[in-house]
Amino acid sequence: MRRPQGNVALLWPDAEETTPMEILGPGSLIGIPAAINGTYSVTAKAVTDSEVGVISADRLLELLATTPVLCRTAMRMMSQEVARMRSSIAEHCSHIE
Repeated sequence: MRRPQGNVALLWPDAEETTPMEILGPGSLIGIPAAINGTYSVTAKAVTDSEVGVISADRLLELLATTPVLCRTAMRMMSQEVARMRSSIAEHCSHIE
């Protein structure tokens, strides 16, 4: 069996700078917060040839309800996203004071 491959960069949508906020590799979960709340807060862009799998938001919600480890992973991802957003806001708004 082949191992998954590829890298995906998470970018701020409509940002002038192109530095990714994070680069994810094989086995990473992408888009869970968006599937739950229906809003994409970042853009995902493949930076190397990548293999991805897709599941529907409804199926994801079913899996979260029945798979505690996936639920914990989703909560961790969402809390990391909140932390990144807060850090970015603090960094970009520090000049306002």
